[in-house]
Amino acid sequence: MRAWLVINPQLGQAFTDHVALFIERSKRLGIDLKVLPSYTLFTAIEKGQIGIDGLKEKDRPAFVLFWDKNIYLAKALEQAGFLVYNSSHAIATCDDKVLTHLALAKAQLPVPKTLIGPKTFMKSGIVDLQEYQRVGEKLGYPLVMKNAFGSYGRYVYLIYTFAELQQRVQEAIGIPVLFQEYIASSRGTDVRVEVIGGRAVAAMRRISTGDFRSNLAQGGTAHPHVLTTEESELAVSAVRAVGAAFAGVDLLTGFDGKPLVCEINSNAHIINLSRVANTDVALHLLDHLQQVAREVTS
Repeated sequence: MRAWLVINPQLGQAFTDHVALFIERSKRLGIDLKVLPSYTLFTAIEKGQIGIDGLKEKDRPAFVLFWDKNIYLAKALEQAGFLVYNSSHAIATCDDKVLTHLALAKAQLPVPKTLIGPKTFMKSGIVDLQEYQRVGEKLGYPLVMKNAFGSYGRYVYLIYTFAELQQRVQEAIGIPVLFQEYIASSRGTDVRVEVIGGRAVAAMRRISTGDFRSNLAQGGTAHPHVLTTEESELAVSAVRAVGAAFAGVDLLTGFDGKPLVCEINSNAHIINLSRVANTDVALHLLDHLQQVAREVTS
């Protein structure tokens, strides 16, 4: 079976480190995996038809593992008849924390209490910062402010006062943001769950002693974790809610001890997770996509 791995080197080494892993696991499964940097793929639209410039029909893959966040390219591939995983819809929903939480709310899944900020424009500024007092009144201080776009714990702030909130809001003019209740019971710790094909296949607990964020990129450390039934079911439901074939779900522990969905990552890094959980996540993922492709084409 022929497959593509579409990557974007601009996303950094953490993304490109996965290439060798996917190539090796593909060989085990008999998949002929071709690695394509996304900058080599130009979408062609001509005479009402959409396709990839220069692609010959005989080179069309059975599926595309889309290890990038270029929504336009993913959508173009889908419209050209490619099987793309994750889908452009799932990637867009996961990449935008506002869209993620709207999808989770629609599925009635538990998340921290959240307020989505009004849309702002760079040239216009904020009409009235005093309106943001309602954020502290609703959520209490400290509270968490997040830019809608950002990875590795970047652009996530713990806000202690209204003055600090005003400053962060001013800095984020033109950027969609959301505000959330600070879950002190989960300070510096969360559970990352990898869900593939409707099943939780691996998990790890991330712990930071020096930061409220547990991301490994922010100094957190990874530890084995045995999922509870409730955690597993919530992670699977969260991935289903955003329409993803696979994803990494970050779970917090609420004040009542029950899990809450924090974020969902459509291209969650799996190298550290595989090591800590002693599970070959890449093999699980490629095997699942191969089976799906066979079912679709049979």
